[in-house]
Amino acid sequence: MKRLFWMGFLVVLFAFFGFSEGLLGLRTVEPTPTAVSTPTEQATGTEQAVGVLSLRTIDPLLSSFRDGWKVPNLPGWSTQKAGDFSFKVPANFSVSSSKSGANIDGELKDAQGKRFAWLFVYQLESYGVEELLDAVVASLYADRATSEKDFEEFQELGDGKVAYFTRLGMKDQKMSFPVLLLYSAGEKPEEVESGTVVMLFFEPVEYLREDQQQALQGWIEGIGGSWIGAFSAPPEEVKQPTPPKVQEPVAPKPSRKQADLGSLLVDAVSMDDWVTSLPRGWEEEVAYTFQMYYPEYMVPEYFYDDAFEGFDFGYGEITVAKVFVGDTGDEWFLADDVFDELYESYLSGLGSYDLVKETPYFDEDMGFLKVYEMDFDEYKGWIAIFSESEYTDEVAGEFILFVGISPYDEVDSWAQTYRTMLMSIQF
Repeated sequence: MKRLFWMGFLVVLFAFFGFSEGLLGLRTVEPTPTAVSTPTEQATGTEQAVGVLSLRTIDPLLSSFRDGWKVPNLPGWSTQKAGDFSFKVPANFSVSSSKSGANIDGELKDAQGKRFAWLFVYQLESYGVEELLDAVVASLYADRATSEKDFEEFQELGDGKVAYFTRLGMKDQKMSFPVLLLYSAGEKPEEVESGTVVMLFFEPVEYLREDQQQALQGWIEGIGGSWIGAFSAPPEEVKQPTPPKVQEPVAPKPSRKQADLGSLLVDAVSMDDWVTSLPRGWEEEVAYTFQMYYPEYMVPEYFYDDAFEGFDFGYGEITVAKVFVGDTGDEWFLADDVFDELYESYLSGLGSYDLVKETPYFDEDMGFLKVYEMDFDEYKGWIAIFSESEYTDEVAGEFILFVGISPYDEVDSWAQTYRTMLMSIQF
């Protein structure tokens, strides 16, 4: 029963870091038709009763938004990154994110490690603001959200870019949730043009006391202002790197055998051929419990949890590899079960596969290694599992999990690249 519990726990963690759509390969987001709600009168503030009078006071966040949220320049704020955007968060706040194709799903967490806001950076087709908001709110909150908004405010940012700010009513919360959308607008500000859309859904449920409101407002203004500044800035010209190519033979035979990542890894491990010096054109990434090298044409995105941490590696507009490093504690589970869950969570978007080869390796001092090689319609796929287990086909103790893909015409190049990346891991 304990093993089944941990297996289910691992599945939940995989699903979380994939944000249910963490599939490797390009993801296309299509507009989702939504029901048209009956128009309601929009309030301009918060209504308060004083005797027999009814006064409307302007929401402090709305007032500051109208004045223009600014990039914070305060001690302790740190710079974080999501895709090509750099933004700031308050002291001891953290950001975790997952990249699926060109889209980024993330969370901003406060100093206590509790979620403070959802963050989405998506490449979308055209939407209406209401249609887009309804689709995302339905996905995030289902029937927890009401159809009421405290207000709606648009701000022109220049070059056709727009900031949209509102507050969403929640059935189970006394405080409405602030929402900020950033996008390129059509002829009207409520028309979201195709392209990059940034969405911030703040959830300040831990900050309801009166004495917390000033700090809360400063955090939301600073984070929002930082994103407005990043979104409004002219895009930097990025040179698209080219992955390394293995030199082809002068007269290759049609039946030439492609590189086998499983054999490459087993040979390297058995010979203790670890990569200990940084190759030319590569960079180093350091996490809490491990470090590794990766080629400079890849873009790493860090993620973590109590049970493991790791990186997504993007190339161009797709995620091509994922690395997990963690520890199972006192529990264990079967390698084939882990393989099945990794496929379902991260490779099933490529369709069905043919399992070409399984390459196992066991060493009493080192542990257990197994590499699965898969053929998809357009890609080669690999899942590698390493564990310090004392038994074959068992994942126990410290582990490394790897998921990677390659186009068929670049298998040699990517297999060698993945071999170098994995053999550089130190933990």
